[in-house]
Amino acid sequence: MIEQILENPLSRALYLFPLKALARDQMKAFRELAACSGQGRLPTCATYDGDTSAWKRKRLRDLPPNVLLTNPEMLHLSLLAYHEKWATFWQGLTRVVIDEVHTYRGVMGSHMAWVFRRMHRVCAHYGVNPTLVFCSATVGNPSELTSKLSGLKVQAVTKNSAPHGKRHVIFINPEDGASQTAIKLLKAALHRGLRTIVYTQSRKLAELINIWISRRAGPMARRISAYRAGYLPEERREIENRLSNGELLAVISTSALELGIDIGLLDLCLLVGYPGTVMATWQRGGRVGRSLRDSALGQW
Repeated sequence: MIEQILENPLSRALYLFPLKALARDQMKAFRELAACSGQGRLPTCATYDGDTSAWKRKRLRDLPPNVLLTNPEMLHLSLLAYHEKWATFWQGLTRVVIDEVHTYRGVMGSHMAWVFRRMHRVCAHYGVNPTLVFCSATVGNPSELTSKLSGLKVQAVTKNSAPHGKRHVIFINPEDGASQTAIKLLKAALHRGLRTIVYTQSRKLAELINIWISRRAGPMARRISAYRAGYLPEERREIENRLSNGELLAVISTSALELGIDIGLLDLCLLVGYPGTVMATWQRGGRVGRSLRDSALGQW
């Protein structure tokens, strides 16, 4: 997309993410990559979500960036419902990128199928035919799912060339209960300097494990944090940044950190309870092993 924008500055792209945090993380990555282009006018990008102020929303409508990063709700409620206010953006649209497409299944998938069909009609109204790119690391039937979602014939590219180290998957039958086992393993990981993420099935348990391990971790307590929905956006950004730059050594999270937010190079993933699907298990396990070092996924 950056190459196309450098050739044609009027080109536009729409990136859809299921989480606001993921959109902001990708905006940061896009800007860093665009800054390396060495060109005078850099490609522009911006997020458009529930945290975007009213004056900035109007500015984005009047002067749309080359890449707009948003979510399905804003596509449905704003970009499609008031498409005439976004006319400049729609007229230059060349690509639509749908990240974490496996989240659009079941009832949500049915809703999104209609949203995509509305989007096709709006694109036709403005005389554009953008390329749709669906991304996922865990869906088992990519062509079937995305074809039903979009109403188009989709070609799947499934070869994975991403470098990664050896990954160990460990199943544990705990004697002391799930929470106490998590605390023991996390304490051992901290002692060895392993960067760790612990997933729980509820917000309450995430906070409790954070409190219990902090009491036992001594001076390492300041390098541990909980993470969940319900925190203020500034609090979530701060935790993500501290985890990414290595200031935090461990985080106890709900599914809020399940998707592809770049949270740095982690060594150990602990699942306190089965997430409910094999897909969610691999999605959470995908948070570790992104360097060439060995990593481990533990579940009980």
